[in-house]
Amino acid sequence: MSTTSVARRAAARENGKKSTGPKTDQGKARSRWNAISHGLRATHPDAPLPPDLAAEVAAETIIFNDGLKPQNALEERLVGRAAAASARWMRLSHAELQITAQRT
Repeated sequence: MSTTSVARRAAARENGKKSTGPKTDQGKARSRWNAISHGLRATHPDAPLPPDLAAEVAAETIIFNDGLKPQNALEERLVGRAAAASARWMRLSHAELQITAQRT
């Protein structure tokens, strides 16, 4: 037999009716990204990045644009993807070094 009172169960049911998540398409689209904490494994191109990683990607993009000088939209897209991959790779390498240092 449950030790939870009838009144408490009724209150929990009423509260549950109030919190059913986003209703609009815009709210659902926004909440889709709530669980992203670091963005390193994001595969969706529109996935938001944490501000610090976004800044690293922006810096890499400048470096890649200056070095590769994209001539059209396709090249610009490829430079953007390469810059994002580079920033993620550097972040992962740094994390790996920290983990390795902690083991010794």
